[in-house]
Amino acid sequence: MTEPVAKHRRLSFAVKYGTVLFPFDGVRFVQALSREGFTVPESVDTEPLTRTLLVGTFRRADVSVRIDMQRYILGVRTPTVESLVQQMDAVESMLVQEFGLKSSALAQYYEFLADATVKAQKNPLEKWNVLMSDAMVLDRFGKMLGAEIAPFGLRLTRRGERPNQAEWMELRVEPLIESPTDYHFVELVFRHPERTRVVQTAVSFEQTIKDIVAIVEA
Repeated sequence: MTEPVAKHRRLSFAVKYGTVLFPFDGVRFVQALSREGFTVPESVDTEPLTRTLLVGTFRRADVSVRIDMQRYILGVRTPTVESLVQQMDAVESMLVQEFGLKSSALAQYYEFLADATVKAQKNPLEKWNVLMSDAMVLDRFGKMLGAEIAPFGLRLTRRGERPNQAEWMELRVEPLIESPTDYHFVELVFRHPERTRVVQTAVSFEQTIKDIVAIVEA
């Protein structure tokens, strides 16, 4: 059987700072990005009076860097997981060079966001119609609604965690809304204070997708 090939729709790696004030000068950072070939949109206001409120996305080819000083977030987006980690490394190295600042020492958490579509070998809609068919809760919902009930995918978290905390994992897998008989949709949110934990999750995302699809299609 051919291994599933994922088409990424979103890949993001970001750091949320836990400092009282934003930990570096946003205007100087934007200038450093510009020297590295990133485009600075005209809409980005770098006047001194707004330098503590700077929000903007800066692009170079298929890489984008976003700074949001109001939410204390710095992040990157790229088309592949490998380039995502490499670009985040480059951005944080820039902070060391420009400001002597080590992001990981000031981070409240790091966050990896990803979603992908995967061409199915077996009809996802049919598979979900039988997955967990013996779950008592489905029978109870069916009786309440007066219909035969089946899950349209699944949303999983780690037991006991809350979504507004620095540690959070959420996995969502379901048939793709636009083409539910032909494609799977997989979404992962992974947040943790330790950068290495988030990097490990990011670099293993491709294998995670394969494992998820194998479980659904078994």
